[in-house]
Amino acid sequence: MIKLFRKKEDKIKLNINDHVYYALNGICEVKDIQKLKIGNEEKEYYVLNPINSSTTLFIPTDNLDTLSKIKKTLKKEEIDNLIKESKNINLEWLKNSKDRNIYFQNLIKKDDLKTSIALINLIYTKQKEDTKVSPNDLLILSNVQNLIHSSLSYSLNIVILLHQK
Repeated sequence: MIKLFRKKEDKIKLNINDHVYYALNGICEVKDIQKLKIGNEEKEYYVLNPINSSTTLFIPTDNLDTLSKIKKTLKKEEIDNLIKESKNINLEWLKNSKDRNIYFQNLIKKDDLKTSIALINLIYTKQKEDTKVSPNDLLILSNVQNLIHSSLSYSLNIVILLHQK
């Protein structure tokens, strides 16, 4: 199972020049690993630079909560396999939209890329079949798409254009 994020106890080891996906900051490059003294305490930090921003992030290497939100970018072959394997996941389309919303939220909480891709496929398929798709379904679709796009687009060298209304 390839997760969007890891469990807190799953520590990640990063190297300088690695590219990672970091929560709301998207793809970041590890620019440095340095020790900084704050107050009386010296800690080691990963220095991350989001690729679409001039921001510099300092992430303590021992903060498991924060590190759980970082994952290494996938290789193209891994992504291709994810997409193929997601086709083998059979998700239910519950008729009651409230029940369906709870079901979809629980799927998202699994934090599994294959399941997320399967969820996108399910909602798209239902739209094509002219099945009644609720506003919540569309919101979930948009949110899951954004997570997947930001997670995979860098690895696939895809530029995502955002539409403004």
